[in-house]
Amino acid sequence: MANKNLAEWIDKNFGNRDGRLTIKDFLGNAPMVAFVVADLVMLIAEYRVFMVGMELTNDDYILSLGFILVSSLPFYLGQIFFLYNDANGKQKAIAVAFILAGLSVSGYYGLADYLIANGMTINAEMAFVVAITATIGIISGSILFATIDDKISAKRRHNELKRQAKEKEMEMQIRKSLLEKAEALEKQEAKLRQIYGDDAVQLVNENSFGMPALASEVNKEELAPKE
Repeated sequence: MANKNLAEWIDKNFGNRDGRLTIKDFLGNAPMVAFVVADLVMLIAEYRVFMVGMELTNDDYILSLGFILVSSLPFYLGQIFFLYNDANGKQKAIAVAFILAGLSVSGYYGLADYLIANGMTINAEMAFVVAITATIGIISGSILFATIDDKISAKRRHNELKRQAKEKEMEMQIRKSLLEKAEALEKQEAKLRQIYGDDAVQLVNENSFGMPALASEVNKEELAPKE
């Protein structure tokens, strides 16, 4: 089932989209063939990188695999980034940079392999510096690739607009509540004026130290919804 899904994905993204994965899918797609050939050459080269790692780390398999990762991972990630259907211009630039970085690191260790094979010595510390620098580049480049993705940016803008709309809705509800209270106070004040007269109500308003103002003192324009 997994193989079928993989074949369908390859046919959809790189083949002729006839529902079947055949040799024609590869022969009719020059970029795909170029990537496959480059990957095969890279795999062969990575064996020599592994042997350089073994030489520099005194036969430490884990550290030697690290040398393979820092040289091959950016190369393969760069291909994936470049073939990403929704990649923008900046992302494609990052993809190309990844591919070139992978080739450069692999070439550096290939030169080290040649020097070692011919009895020459190399700077082991520099080899580790290259590996550490490449690791930092892979992590930071991958994060940058993700953060500038158009889909992620659109989702972030959508969430921001949604948050602003929610805040606006809450503000409108608060203003509506205050206006309703002001209207209730206004009706209450009008009723009091009918019962006790305007002078009595005005006297209460003037002597209500620290008490809430009646409706006549409420500025409804300040509470009205703002566009």
